[in-house]
Amino acid sequence: MSRLREWFAVTLPTLASSWLLRTYRRPFLAFLGLVIVPLVAIFTATNLMNVSLWREQSLRHLWVTASLAAEIVDETLEETLRFEQILAGQDDFKDALRRRDRAALTRRLTQALAFIPRVDQVTGVSPQGEVIVSVPGTPAS
Repeated sequence: MSRLREWFAVTLPTLASSWLLRTYRRPFLAFLGLVIVPLVAIFTATNLMNVSLWREQSLRHLWVTASLAAEIVDETLEETLRFEQILAGQDDFKDALRRRDRAALTRRLTQALAFIPRVDQVTGVSPQGEVIVSVPGTPAS
C-alpha cells in the first residue's frame, strides 16, 4: 500500500509538474499540441466523412434519375408497341397497306398519331425497305 501511496504522492506530481514546466517554457509547442493538432484532426475527419456522404448521395441520386428515365423510355416503347398492335389489327389498315394506298394510310396514321403524344413521326416501310407513307411529311427513300 505504501508503494501506491508513494506513487500518487511523489511520482505523479513530479511527472505532471515536469510536463507542465516544459509546456510553460515552450508556449508555441503547447498551443500547437493542445489546440492546432486536435483542430486539424477534427477538421480532416469531418471533411473525409462529408466527402464520403456526398459521393454516396450523388450516386444514389444518379441511380434514381437513371431508373426514372428507364421507366419513361419503357412506358413509351410499350405504348408504341400497343399502338402498333392495335393499328396492325385493323382490317382496313391492312388492306390499304397491301394496296399501298398512300392517301388512306396517311389519313389513318394522322388520326392515330394524335393519340400518341410522345411520337412525332410515323413511317410505313415495305419489307424491301421502300418508304410507303410517312406522317407528317415524306422522308427521302
